[in-house]
Amino acid sequence: MSTTPFELGVTTFVETYPDPSTGALTSHGDRLRQVVEEAQAAEAAGLDIYGVGEHHREDFAASAPAVVLGVIAGSTRSITLWHRSRTSPR
Repeated sequence: MSTTPFELGVTTFVETYPDPSTGALTSHGDRLRQVVEEAQAAEAAGLDIYGVGEHHREDFAASAPAVVLGVIAGSTRSITLWHRSRTSPR
């Protein structure tokens, strides 16, 4: 935990939106690999927290954030990892 009065971080729901140029969707596997790289970059940039949210829709790649965070934990050293779930009407 940081000794500063605040912590700075980023979070993602691991969205798989279409590429604005081509309209192609990134595969869930590729998007999950990108998330691991994003967390590593966040740590390298000095951020304190990286979060992965849970969502159960086809356009979100992480319905089991604990698994994604486990992979991230294996490739980072100091960033705090956390999970949030979001529920919304259909």
